[in-house]
Amino acid sequence: MHFTTHKTWHLLEFLLQRSAFPVGIVHGEEPLTTDDWGYGPPRYVAPDRVQLAADILQQTTYDQLIQDVDPSELAKAEIYPQIWDSPASMEWARDLFTPLTEFFRGAASTGHAVLIWLD
Repeated sequence: MHFTTHKTWHLLEFLLQRSAFPVGIVHGEEPLTTDDWGYGPPRYVAPDRVQLAADILQQTTYDQLIQDVDPSELAKAEIYPQIWDSPASMEWARDLFTPLTEFFRGAASTGHAVLIWLD
């Protein structure tokens, strides 16, 4: 199973951290190796943490994540890419949030860990 956030990884990370999401699903949590696979070494999320992420993602909507976020907040935080010039820019990652939720739900349903890296 494979999932890509494309270039929305930084926005998703910002939104999830802002909402106090308890699992590191953008960069992973535990190192797999010290070898650089692109933007650092790959990391993974253990099966029990994948289950926790899946459970919380299932109860979270994209609208909840972007609620009260001002695009200027993203610009100030230098969230990649620098496209935060209007409220409409907040919609950029909406189409990836449901597949992200489904990906974690699928991994959790089979008891799998999730390997994560940015390249």
